[in-house]
Amino acid sequence: MTSLTPSNSLRTETAKHCFARSQGKSYARVAGGGFKPFINFVLREVGDNSMNKNEKKGKFHVEPFLWFAIVLLFGLLVPLGCYDPSALYDNLRVLYDNILGKLVIFTILAFNLWHACHRIYHATHDFKFHPPLIVKLAIYGVAFGGSICVALMLV
Repeated sequence: MTSLTPSNSLRTETAKHCFARSQGKSYARVAGGGFKPFINFVLREVGDNSMNKNEKKGKFHVEPFLWFAIVLLFGLLVPLGCYDPSALYDNLRVLYDNILGKLVIFTILAFNLWHACHRIYHATHDFKFHPPLIVKLAIYGVAFGGSICVALMLV
């Protein structure tokens, strides 16, 4: 007695044809029975090593230059005596006394606190622990409390 349902191999072949058509490509077999459009799709989409798929290629990043300046200043120039630490203190004191400088310092510290707490909360999900609301409030409460402390210290 024959079954009216298609066999697994027929279903697989039909799925491959449909996938190839949805990608705007023709169905093509390669040596070894592989599926060329599917392999190309996997290599293009899954093989991309960037963490953010929405990030544009060739986007300019400022962060490496800031790290270079920090390493150059504190790792080479100050230890070698090319830059006077007391002048560095005076320059940072002027930044701290300025209202715009205080805003920059608060922004850097507060955003780092919120980012760290956000990463900690999502790390709990990575470890398959889905915390209740009270844990979320406690984690983000640390960021809120830290931001308040930073604001009070800068006033």
